[in-house]
Amino acid sequence: MPRLAFAALALLALAPAAARAQGPASTLMIGDTFHGTNAEAANFYSRAVKEKNRAAVETTVERQNHFLNLAKTHFKKSIGYEPTFDAFMALGQVNLALGLPEEARDACFRALEKQPGHRLARNCLDQALELLKIPANQRSGE
Repeated sequence: MPRLAFAALALLALAPAAARAQGPASTLMIGDTFHGTNAEAANFYSRAVKEKNRAAVETTVERQNHFLNLAKTHFKKSIGYEPTFDAFMALGQVNLALGLPEEARDACFRALEKQPGHRLARNCLDQALELLKIPANQRSGE
């Protein structure tokens, strides 16, 4: 029996490394809870949304930018685990709010790649391109 317990503990210790080795979409089920990249992506996305919402109610530009930068960091981490439309779209909006049109353009374009023809993603990209002063007839995706 001690050998079996030792083997079980060894498997549990190696399971996280094995899950990471499977690639970016791997998950590990322990009990009724999933652990892995999808959970990490959701965790960072949730944090980012909270920071973005905190920025929306701040009254000073400094505090707004502080929370927007935190949101940006968390959205980028979420995308690193799972590059979703929602995360790219939100990152684009945060970059627009921070006055970073190049980064907003890239994020909004990636969102549009995920969901071609999406009206809000198209508007996000158009706003970024307008800030960059790129004429409409030279814009990508048209």
